[in-house]
Amino acid sequence: QEVSKDKMEFVEEYKEPFKQSLSYFLSRNNRSKPIANIARVKLYKGCDIDFVFMPHKKYHSTTMLPIAQKLRLKGYSVIFIDMSTAYADEGAMEPLSQSNEFVLKYEEFQGFHFNYGVVIVMNDWDTKCTMPTVIQANNLGVKTVGIVEGIQDFWDKDTGRFRHPYQNVKHLMMTGVHDRKYFSDTHHVSKKVIGFPRLIPLLQNQRVEPKQKNILINCNFTYGVLDKAKDKWLKEAVQAINNLKLSYSITQHPQDTYEYKGYKKTDLNMYDALSESSLLISRFSSAIIEAISMGVPAVYYNPNIEAVDKFTEPMGAFSIAKDTKSLIEAIKYELQNSSNVRQRSK
Repeated sequence: QEVSKDKMEFVEEYKEPFKQSLSYFLSRNNRSKPIANIARVKLYKGCDIDFVFMPHKKYHSTTMLPIAQKLRLKGYSVIFIDMSTAYADEGAMEPLSQSNEFVLKYEEFQGFHFNYGVVIVMNDWDTKCTMPTVIQANNLGVKTVGIVEGIQDFWDKDTGRFRHPYQNVKHLMMTGVHDRKYFSDTHHVSKKVIGFPRLIPLLQNQRVEPKQKNILINCNFTYGVLDKAKDKWLKEAVQAINNLKLSYSITQHPQDTYEYKGYKKTDLNMYDALSESSLLISRFSSAIIEAISMGVPAVYYNPNIEAVDKFTEPMGAFSIAKDTKSLIEAIKYELQNSSNVRQRSK
């Protein structure tokens, strides 16, 4: 009051906009609140975290969880971000609900002030959550790490979008040496090949042949990718199977809203459906690699609708078909040579 006695005009003028601060300085009451927080509606919230994990999908979480657990054993602090309210829920929180991991809603993460050392994502092109977080982290000098989620159209040959996957993160962990060709040597601070973690349990499982031959069709044309080609692709796949007088079932992606009227669809998840199948027919998808890891033969069916080159050199691991006739021959070949799938895919 002594300091402000010759400043009363200033006090009157700013009484309303700075009411809370002025009442604090003019008050004779005990001042229990720290000065730095007096003008804030809520007390300043802050926390130091070593690693922030941002999973979009169930298999993102299952890939990230062992990493997080190892880091915690080494004394690092870890949190997972729940983006299900801002992004389509694809089961990312399901594995975390069975763990003791600390999970924070994305909205809360944005509202808190965090000092964090590393952000780890498996999708850095999502404009709602991960991309803004990664870009902000880069600007703040925080390390950003991208784990390639699986089989990926890195150059957006067929997506119809300009996602530029894994170009925002500064440190990249790739599934294989084939991924290297899609990235320049200077763009990332570091690039490492770490393999395909979610294949490990699939490779370890004992393959049991189903009693009856059944072909699994992975009709994954989600996220608007080549969706106009879906009907023709599916009809041709079913036609080839019917020609051989074999049974089939179609697995449906969680984000696939297509109504499979007149077709035989399974409600099993991909891994359970593969376990009960004799062969997989698929377009561009990680399911091909997952199938042969489980010992299930696979056919990549691309009737000249895809430009991406990921499956153009199978090296004996699976077959390629480009029309109904070659698809029939590929099915016959793979079924006849189904016993050594894992061996020939090494």
